[in-house]
Formats: sequence, structure tokens, C-alpha cells
Amino acid sequence: MKDLKMIRIKLMLLLFLACPMLLATQSFGLSSGLDLSEEVNFSTQAVPNKVSADTLRETGTPLKSGDTLVTGQLEYAIVHFKNESIAFIHPGSRLLISGEEGRDMEVSIRIDLLHGGLFLKLNGNNQSAFEITTGSSAVNTENALFGVFASGFFWVDDGEIEIMALNSGQMVQLRAGMFAQTDEEGLDIITGQLTETALNQLTVNYHEVIREHTLQNWVLQFREVNGRAID
Repeated sequence: MKDLKMIRIKLMLLLFLACPMLLATQSFGLSSGLDLSEEVNFSTQAVPNKVSADTLRETGTPLKSGDTLVTGQLEYAIVHFKNESIAFIHPGSRLLISGEEGRDMEVSIRIDLLHGGLFLKLNGNNQSAFEITTGSSAVNTENALFGVFASGFFWVDDGEIEIMALNSGQMVQLRAGMFAQTDEEGLDIITGQLTETALNQLTVNYHEVIREHTLQNWVLQFREVNGRAID
């Protein structure tokens, strides 16, 4: 399987000492499946995911196109891309990351979010493009700061993204401060404007992670889709 040359991956377990992270709010009236009562405590040690039996390796292991990334229930991962884009992976998440490098060194990166959620800081250019998919929707963008749950719920902190319902082809654009929810059938997208309080609840902890918390660098031994461990 071809190495994804333009990507370097580090798994960083956040050392959480105070203020547990609030994931989302029910005030949207949407089926995000999360509310203000749900909290996540960051792990203070390396805890391999027991379901997939992945193990933690020394920093420096590259991610291969088609690898599966799984975070445990108390694990929070940060994925760094070579173009300085960052993906913050929620606990209890599962996703596939794949990419292709063209003749002119342009790189296309795709993230298939199967469970859980992501918050992404994308720094795209004319040589890199990102596509993030859930079971019902897909988003294409180059430069944006936004979040997504596997349920098809999106929100934008900065920049713009374009979302498509996979089965109907409906497309909408979200700007900073907006949210969208795709239905389970991938036919319809509901959009709206977030209040300042709601947007802050969805994003402030990511900024706090970057600014306040110490990061301990580890690398996950990824497994291919067929379950074979990557050496």
C-alpha cells in the first residue's frame, strides 16, 4: 500500500488537569446525540484501544493511505498534516484516512468519519485538498476551522465549507457561526445560525487545548481496513 508521503502523524494524549471538555449542546434541537451533561476526561497515560488491540509506538511512524485510526473512550488524538493542517479526534472515534499524490505533487486527502467526531483546522492550498465524509454527507474545503460529528452535524468557527447530502446531491455553504445537520438518509440538510454562546461551547475547548494543555507525544500503530497491523 502506498505511503502517504505528504502526511506525518502523531498521536498526542492530552494531559488533562482541570475543566473537563463539554462536547456539544442540546439547544440546537438537532440529533447530534450529545449534550452539556456529557463530559470527557483526557487520559493521563497511554491506554491502547482494547477493541482493535492497537498499540502505542515511538514517535515517527508514518500513516499509510487506507489506515484506520481508532481512539479509546478516554483518548483524544491530534493528527498533524505536513501542510500544517490539524485534525482533533474525539474520544470513541473511528475513521479512515486515505490520500493520493498526483504527478504535480498535488495531494488529495479524504477522511471517512465512521464514529465520533472531529474538529479540523485546514490550511489548504493549490497543492492540497480535503474531503471529509460521514454516512450521509460530505464536505469539501481547503481553508477552514470547523467541526463534524458522524451523525452529520457540522459547525464552522472560521472560513467556509460546502456540504453535500450524499443521496440527494443537495449542497449548502456554511460560513463562520453557522451549523448544518444532514438527515440519516442523506437527503436533506438543515442549516442555521449559532448563538455566540453555543459557538463558544463548541469551540472554546479546542482553543484551550492548543493554548493551555501539555501534549505528550505518542504514535499509534495503525491497522489496515482488513485488520492487519502496520509494522
